[in-house]
Amino acid sequence: MTSITIPSNVRTIGSWVFQGCTSLNSVTFRGEKPTIESSIFIALTQNITLSHPCKASWNGYTYSGSTNATLQIQAQTAAVTFDPANGNSPTTVNTACGGSISSPANPVRTGYTFDGWYNGSTLFDFATPAEDITLTARWTSLQLTISDPTLTRNKEYDYSTAAAVTAGTLSGITPGDDVTVTATATYDNKNAGINKTITVRYTLGGADAALYTAPADYVVTDGVITAKQITLLGPVLDTSKIYDGTIGAILLDGILWGALSDDHVTYGRAVMYDNKNVGTGKTITVIHTLGGADAANYIAPVNYVVTNGEITAKPLTITAADETIDYGETPQLLYSITSGSLLPGEELSGSLATDNVEVGTHPILQGTLTAGNNYGITFVGATLTVRSVDVSVSSITIDSGTAERLNETNFHSIADCGNSQVNISVNADPHAAVTINGTVQNNCPVALPNHGDNIIPITVTAQNGTVQSYTLTVHRLLPFEQIVQQRWNNTLTVINNPENNGGFSFTSYKWYRNGEEIGTGQSWSAGADGKELNPSDLYQVIVQTACLFTVAKALLRCVQRL
Repeated sequence: MTSITIPSNVRTIGSWVFQGCTSLNSVTFRGEKPTIESSIFIALTQNITLSHPCKASWNGYTYSGSTNATLQIQAQTAAVTFDPANGNSPTTVNTACGGSISSPANPVRTGYTFDGWYNGSTLFDFATPAEDITLTARWTSLQLTISDPTLTRNKEYDYSTAAAVTAGTLSGITPGDDVTVTATATYDNKNAGINKTITVRYTLGGADAALYTAPADYVVTDGVITAKQITLLGPVLDTSKIYDGTIGAILLDGILWGALSDDHVTYGRAVMYDNKNVGTGKTITVIHTLGGADAANYIAPVNYVVTNGEITAKPLTITAADETIDYGETPQLLYSITSGSLLPGEELSGSLATDNVEVGTHPILQGTLTAGNNYGITFVGATLTVRSVDVSVSSITIDSGTAERLNETNFHSIADCGNSQVNISVNADPHAAVTINGTVQNNCPVALPNHGDNIIPITVTAQNGTVQSYTLTVHRLLPFEQIVQQRWNNTLTVINNPENNGGFSFTSYKWYRNGEEIGTGQSWSAGADGKELNPSDLYQVIVQTACLFTVAKALLRCVQRL
């Protein structure tokens, strides 16, 4: 401790009080002289300054460190000055030094209320012992009152915090003073919302405004800022599309109208059909959305629904492939997509069809092949060719008769007497190719160059290329009169002279009358008993010639009536 102040209410200071206070160098007294006993600074060797704030005569007395200080205190006064700060002159009051100071009557100042006496910036405590001091009045200008303002508590978002307000009527103005008032209303923030705080602040004007304090702020907490409606100008909704497997529709961009330039607002939309499938009279729903930091201050464009939407079938061209099969085979009936395409995950079902699979050509039809109602199929047909595989011959017609079938591949027939050609018709599959005598033909005349057997080769070629060969033997009859000579009235003789019978040399004979065998010689006679040949009988002789390699060849002769 280096200093100490003795309060004015201390009336006695005993001995040895400051013993051990080796750092003490200042003692200040307040009030009247206390009773000081001897030896208060005993054992202290430093110099100690003794003083009194309002006793100038005390100042400078010093304890030398070797003897007790004797204070000669006489009653004196302190000068307390009061400055009213209201335009009037200050007044000074003398009071006992160290004694109490009495507070004077409160001063008056027009337009203000008195706040108290201040020692600088500190409110003075009148319990403080008196000393020379100046106290100054502190004033607060009078605060006027005002009736409730006319306040618009609801507005559309406009980026500002301002609210519309008209000030009420002021009260408390001293008659004759020139004081006006204006009001400013402010929301707590600019954003849309309810239960918002609006504060109304007042500003005074007029020549005497400085004499007054503006009315207290007017505050409400039921303010509303409604979101601002945004519109979309000029959008075009495409109400028709080709099936694409989605419910999305197209809304061509319009102009977003209503957002303030300083705000960050983005726009989005969802445009949807009621389902993805093909149809008319479909519902399309348009939903608008807003984003961005200031989106909450706006209302998105109005959503709407139309019911005239249309989704048309996706075009698809399917082309069948021409196909050739052999009769009895199962056609594959293949196809390909030649225009358009199926969407991922979607596929054709069903199959192509044909009216039948008999030999011939048949159209290949769409059948049950489909991609469903969401596709419009254009079908390009093709031809199914069914080739015959039948090379069989059921019969062969010679002129008006049918050739004898000797076995599976061999036929035999006798031409009518006197014919050197016959008309041959092979009864085979109508789709097969028939070759007669080396020429592709059927139901055609064929020459018989030789008397006796004429070998005619026949082949039947099916549409699939299968070939079967057949042999038709047509026997050309010898004219009766060419080789038989009647002798007398009862004998028939075969002419066996090549020079006279057309070049034949016969080796055996068989005679027939009315189909019954009657002899085997070169001549036959009705009998030695004198019988004659009957002109009404039918005679025939079968002769056999000698051929190369001694192979016998039978020749038939025409039946002849004598």
